Amino acid sequence: HFYTPYPGSPAWEKYRDQILAHNPKKMFHYATPAFSLAEVSSAELVRLRSNFYRRYIFRPGFALNHLRRHAAFYWHNPDILWSLLGIRKVL
Repeated sequence: HFYTPYPGSPAWEKYRDQILAHNPKKMFHYATPAFSLAEVSSAELVRLRSNFYRRYIFRPGFALNHLRRHAAFYWHNPDILWSLLGIRKVL
């Protein structure tokens, strides 16, 4: 997820000019930020996040340990497993 200041928060006041220069309603989406408040572009943030997921979460040891620990949950909720396997936006 990406850092998102919400209306009324101190961060919102701090970045008010930058936020209002864009459409603030578009910034509240977790998968792809409409704009970045950082020195790094939104596209670069998405690339960095994807890189993290590929390098950390999809390590064989992590994936096998997760499936071993949560196999019963996925067995009883196969739709959730298929949803997770279908995530492409984040990767």
